[in-house]
Amino acid sequence: MRGAVTARPLLSLRAYLVGLVLVCVAPVVACSVWLTIVLIAPEATLGRPWMRALGASGAALLLLGVGLAMLAGRALIQSMTRLAEAAHARDAQLVAIVDQATAGIAQTDLEGRVMLVNQRYCDLLGRTREAVMGGSFADTVDAEDRARAAAALRGLTADEPETTIETGHACADGSLRWVDVNLSLVREPGEPSSIAIVALDATSRHAAEEAARTGDLERSELLAREQKARQEAEAASQAKDEFLAVVSHELRTPLNTLRLWAGVLRNGPRDAQTIARAVDTIDRNTILQARLIEDLLDVSRIVSGRFHLTIEQVDLAGIIGPAIETVRAAAENKAITLHTALDPTAGPVLGDSTRLQQVVWNLLSNAVRFTPAGGRVMVGLKRSGPEAELTVTDTGRGMAPGLVPRVFDRFRQGESGTMRSHGGLGLGLSISRQIVELHGGTIRADSPGEGRGATFTVCLPLAAAQAARPGPPAERTRPAGPDRSRVRRLENVDVLVVDDDEETREVLKVALGFEGARVTTAPSVADAVAAIEQRWPDVLVSDIGMPGEDGYDLIRRVRRLEAVRGRHIPAIALTAYAAAEDRRRTLHAGYDSHVAKPVEASAFAPLIASLLPGQR
Repeated sequence: MRGAVTARPLLSLRAYLVGLVLVCVAPVVACSVWLTIVLIAPEATLGRPWMRALGASGAALLLLGVGLAMLAGRALIQSMTRLAEAAHARDAQLVAIVDQATAGIAQTDLEGRVMLVNQRYCDLLGRTREAVMGGSFADTVDAEDRARAAAALRGLTADEPETTIETGHACADGSLRWVDVNLSLVREPGEPSSIAIVALDATSRHAAEEAARTGDLERSELLAREQKARQEAEAASQAKDEFLAVVSHELRTPLNTLRLWAGVLRNGPRDAQTIARAVDTIDRNTILQARLIEDLLDVSRIVSGRFHLTIEQVDLAGIIGPAIETVRAAAENKAITLHTALDPTAGPVLGDSTRLQQVVWNLLSNAVRFTPAGGRVMVGLKRSGPEAELTVTDTGRGMAPGLVPRVFDRFRQGESGTMRSHGGLGLGLSISRQIVELHGGTIRADSPGEGRGATFTVCLPLAAAQAARPGPPAERTRPAGPDRSRVRRLENVDVLVVDDDEETREVLKVALGFEGARVTTAPSVADAVAAIEQRWPDVLVSDIGMPGEDGYDLIRRVRRLEAVRGRHIPAIALTAYAAAEDRRRTLHAGYDSHVAKPVEASAFAPLIASLLPGQR
């Protein structure tokens, strides 16, 4: 670097020295020739005039040479002084230029010890020049990259005198700075003498690349999540469409049966056998529709967190019996044998008897539905440690291994589309699992495979207190056909029926009329109040959801009239709002009873009778 800077001054000095030598040597040569002549000349000739002139000339030339040499030496000293000053200024200028460079510049020996460094290089390392000078280049590199940097230094050869690497440089403050380092082998003259280093800050670029890589990864993850969410949304949409199709099918099928039998009764033969079949079919399909609607409402209550339990001590054997009787008719129609093995000492559990009976009924109903004609369904109950274990096993179609873990999912059935061989919404098992888990129990499904039957096992914790077991709840059997020989329960009872639906008013008027009641109907709250003011009824039966003023407005006006007249009207809310909170609201508003639609006429008349004075 310095040789390049001082090359031109050296060339000028060389030309000057050559001229000086020529000027100084000429007198010396002449003097030497004179001295030679004097030494070899005969003594006789020394005194001659021309010899004396030659001697004087030689002395003059010698003095001239000495004088010229002195002048030349002085000029040489001045020139070399100026040259040294110029070289020093040039070196200072070069150092200043190197220090102001935007790239870090350093020079090391062949072992990697730093011999020269500029300020930018020190700034990249976050160290002082004194701390860097004399140290090893590898020591400035992060520990993870140190071996790679040392290998790059050793790898510089005459064939490959240059290489570039990216290294992490450990700064004095502990931070890590990424640097692009160019290593070049310096040869002087022709032989390797040192290594030149040019370093550029790559931290921002490295951060950008890392951010880009991270961004690419995040974008990939986001894309994967988006694709998964889309697939799940598409699957949910498809499941929703399939569910709505199933709901439509399950509701339309019994409605079709109801309408067909209504047409038969209207236009066909009216013999006693046909009428009995029609009534039985209408009743059975009405119960089926009510069951479907109740399942949908249960799912809604579970999802919204409004599913409530009434906890009491429950005898499982006592609720299993009625559930078996409920499905016995369907089992006998398919020649399915029902076996039971109930341990009476299994012990009571704490729970909601109605909901637990719903679980048993769901399991038995599924077992009968999916068991072919001539099969068997076994119900077992036993104590298993601190739990009561209920099992329902069938010899039906079983389940594929992939279906078993998902059999308790909502709307999940083994078949879908128009090829389904069994009805239902696929909600019963999901609701059963929720009920069991709310009781602190577990439910699981097992199947050896398709065509080899299935077993459902329910485990419930036993009650801590071994108190006397309550009697079994009322059996949920399908009501039998009307007993035409019975006594009319509402003979001469005035009943006011309020409902905005004309057909509901008409069918209640006919049904209660069969029981001997005198029925007055009203389509609105205003008409009902007018009817009450004209004739005070013995019982009020009212809908809740009506346009304008609803059933709550009616009961408030009725109770105000009672305060004036001093007479009480027993009131029944007959409504399609069937949730538990709806029942609490109607009773709190002033109704004496809450009955959810649909209702069996043979069961509704006794309820009205029970509210009459003297029957409570």
